[in-house]
Amino acid sequence: MTISVAVMGGLLAGLEQPAEALFRGDYSTAMKRLSYGYTGWNAWTHSWDPRGMQQGLMPLMIGVGVHKLANAFGVNRMLAKSKIPFLRV
Repeated sequence: MTISVAVMGGLLAGLEQPAEALFRGDYSTAMKRLSYGYTGWNAWTHSWDPRGMQQGLMPLMIGVGVHKLANAFGVNRMLAKSKIPFLRV
């Protein structure tokens, strides 16, 4: 099992605002921000807004793209040969 740093970075970027709301104890806002960031559904106005996905889905997709490029260029293979455990780009 390995952990892709690029994918995790993209995922965590989208979880920043929902996590802040969770730490404040505002669970409703956290779930609304989570759905807004990954689906674009704005629960406050009950409409779909593609700008919302720039906060969650877009960083995740960029992370997946970076991971795929790193695989294509052999960066992850190089990390595996140098015996670095659990970590991939």
